[in-house]
Amino acid sequence: MATSSFAFPCTWFQQMRITFNKLLLTHTKMLQRAIGVAVGLAAACATNVAVKNDTGKRRAFYEDEEAVNVFPGTTTPLDAAASEKLGQQYVLEGVTVRTTNSVQNAIKSARESVVGAFRCAENWLNNGKAKYIESERSVSDTLSSLHEKREDLLPNSIYIAVAGLSGNIFARNRGPIARFFVPTILGLGAFKYFLPHTFSNTVGLLWKVEQRTLPEVAQQQVSAYNTAHEWAKKVESSAVEGQHRVSLGLESAKRKLASASGLNLDEEVTKK
Repeated sequence: MATSSFAFPCTWFQQMRITFNKLLLTHTKMLQRAIGVAVGLAAACATNVAVKNDTGKRRAFYEDEEAVNVFPGTTTPLDAAASEKLGQQYVLEGVTVRTTNSVQNAIKSARESVVGAFRCAENWLNNGKAKYIESERSVSDTLSSLHEKREDLLPNSIYIAVAGLSGNIFARNRGPIARFFVPTILGLGAFKYFLPHTFSNTVGLLWKVEQRTLPEVAQQQVSAYNTAHEWAKKVESSAVEGQHRVSLGLESAKRKLASASGLNLDEEVTKK
């Protein structure tokens, strides 16, 4: 059988490709083995270095943090000078913290300032709240003490308002003095008439407030009241004395008339 002129080169290329693939597979396997051996040796060396400290003992994973030298990069303990430069060491929740005295003092001062300002603000708010509650309680107690429980506020308050409005209507065509005093007098009179005990309590409260806020004016009012009271007593005593004198004069005139006329004026008149 005749063969083509291209058969020999094609066969040669196929053989070369098969040979190259075999060589590549062999070298790949050898390279993988070498890499595996190198990785194993490196892991073994790293494990031996990591599990040993300066005393030659293996370290337990959950051993006490205080027994471990946590300075990074070495297992040699720090000397006194380096430890002083780095600051005091603390272990907080498994984390080593180093800080200097200046940083601690600055943070402490800032924290104390913030806490002091917060406490001052809290005390100020508490004092203001206490004063407000005390004032509200005082006002409510004062208003409740003014009203007499036996007196009804609803109808009597309406009567007082009607009296004040009536005074305003009566004095609307008068001068400003009348427009001010007439409704005031009628309203106070109605207040005194319909709510007498509440009116007395209100006047007493106003008098106490005036004595506390305007003591000089209150003293002048007391002096004027005492003077007017004494004058009223004198007028009353003079009226009683005058009435007594008039009675004595009438009795004297009656006796003189009886002696002069011979009539018995003390005898009762009887019907015949």
